[in-house]
Amino acid sequence: MADISAVVNNAKRLADIVIVTAHAHEWKGNRETPADFIPDFARRMVDAGADVFVGHGPHVLRGIEVYKEKPIFYSLGDFIFQNETLLRLPSENYERYDLEDHHHVADFNAKRYNNDASGFPANPEIWEAITAFPRWKNGKLVEVKLVPISLGHGLPTSVRGRPILAEKKLAEKIIGDLQARSAPFGTRITLRNGIGYVDLE
Repeated sequence: MADISAVVNNAKRLADIVIVTAHAHEWKGNRETPADFIPDFARRMVDAGADVFVGHGPHVLRGIEVYKEKPIFYSLGDFIFQNETLLRLPSENYERYDLEDHHHVADFNAKRYNNDASGFPANPEIWEAITAFPRWKNGKLVEVKLVPISLGHGLPTSVRGRPILAEKKLAEKIIGDLQARSAPFGTRITLRNGIGYVDLE
């Protein structure tokens, strides 16, 4: 922790805005709740000089915390999710499903996800996300705008995984989920015209 904090502290003396990010899948009770070490790490990074912390890895939205006037995004979901259209995977991926050398990525996906009936393709929340737009004025955070996006749940493999603006009903659902998941961190989010805004007052 001390070594990472030193890097962040150094970055803060060299840059206007410092963003720290961490990839972590671990959760507490459910996928939407970060494991205890993640908030601890995020806050320590802010203490070291980070202006923004962005967590990723769980493939779902997690709450937002404003700590010492700095936004902590525990997970914004996935922005691009196209692992189904890779050209090739490591051999051990195929071996796990008794697939042979002549099989390809589509064969692997069909086996792994039971022809889209299970796993990532079957879970709508995996395909819901937020694009966050924090804005500063004279070094002070003055706005955090949250734009709901969809990665195309239910669309064909060739199309899904690319970010598009969420339609009204889905946008409201995404912001509603984010409001509920941010409440334990004391963060309030207002929905206006399909866009979320973090209450910074």
